[in-house]
Amino acid sequence: MVHHLIADSIVKHRGSRAILTDIALSCKTGEIVGVLGRNGSGKTTLLEIIYGVLNCEHKYLAVDGVKVNHLYSLRQTINYLPQHRFIPPYLTVSKAITLFLENDIKQAIYKDDIILSLTDKKIKELSFGDLRYLEIMLILSSPSKFTLLDEPFQGLAPITVERIQKLITKASQHRGIIIVDHNYHTVLELSNKLYILQESCLHPLKDLSELQNFDYLV
Repeated sequence: MVHHLIADSIVKHRGSRAILTDIALSCKTGEIVGVLGRNGSGKTTLLEIIYGVLNCEHKYLAVDGVKVNHLYSLRQTINYLPQHRFIPPYLTVSKAITLFLENDIKQAIYKDDIILSLTDKKIKELSFGDLRYLEIMLILSSPSKFTLLDEPFQGLAPITVERIQKLITKASQHRGIIIVDHNYHTVLELSNKLYILQESCLHPLKDLSELQNFDYLV
């Protein structure tokens, strides 16, 4: 069954400044939707509003035609990788996996060689790259119809980026993924549907050459 997520009529201001103006975006299972935009353009704000943890003046969110105000409250409907760390630093990697994943899924994640090498370490002992890899593995391994990824590639080595690309592509076979990242080359490679966020407006892109019209050169 194909599931559909619709975000429409999203409006957000900070003071008198328009951050998001009448935003419309859609995603269905099997799609990787890339959202491009410069620093401060509102990409993270958009993801937080879709997930339901940030208020805005107006929004319409629906899954499979049913209106929803707080998507995060719907079990196995959506999950979210924020920019900041979300795993308590005092946990060991193995404990974090136990808390976040069901037993059958947990066994699969231990087949990953990077994860297997980290199991006895505490979260606070991990390098930035290893921690981010673990976070992404947990998010993509958790059952969900949709996943929001905020800057998953930021600060990572090319070899790690390549591994995560493969994880995202595999996960997208059974879920819809919305991804924003400054590593736009990787977003372009992964995505089969693209938008660009500029001057508070979200524009669908039919062709990569359209990026030049927004002074977003590749």
